[in-house]
Amino acid sequence: MHMEIASNLGMSPTPIPWGELYTSLQTGVVDGQENAIPTFIVPKLQEVQKYIVLDGHVYAIITVAVNEAWYQGLPDDLRAILKQATEVAVWTNRGLSVSNEIAGIRFLENEGVTINDVSAAEKARFREKTQGPAIEWLRGEIDGAIIDDLLTAVAEAEAAFGYQ
Repeated sequence: MHMEIASNLGMSPTPIPWGELYTSLQTGVVDGQENAIPTFIVPKLQEVQKYIVLDGHVYAIITVAVNEAWYQGLPDDLRAILKQATEVAVWTNRGLSVSNEIAGIRFLENEGVTINDVSAAEKARFREKTQGPAIEWLRGEIDGAIIDDLLTAVAEAEAAFGYQ
């Protein structure tokens, strides 16, 4: 799906094995890559890539999935514990993600990387170009009913939180 999104933004995505990414950027095999700020820092990509665009084209959420029959077979108290542990993990992950991104941006700017945070209007243009094709790509990979349920939940969440 990431390659589909990149294509719809006018890029020519090229899969590069993780172990070859640094050298591929260094030698010009590729001229950019897509990773979260903390992931960018681990292999010191700031040494070979001096620009980052925070376009928000993908928001990768933590996903917890279990077999429904197994989950329903658990006693009520264990289902409650699992649900609570999942909620704690999700909120902890979100907090750590925000914190790590803020600290990472400061670090990278100090390392000489130019960070471009695009406007809400520009992000809306990215969404217009990529969301439809990404959803269609997903429909080819995942049961359409699941996609429909997800889109309904997203619309409800956006309405509840005042987005759009």
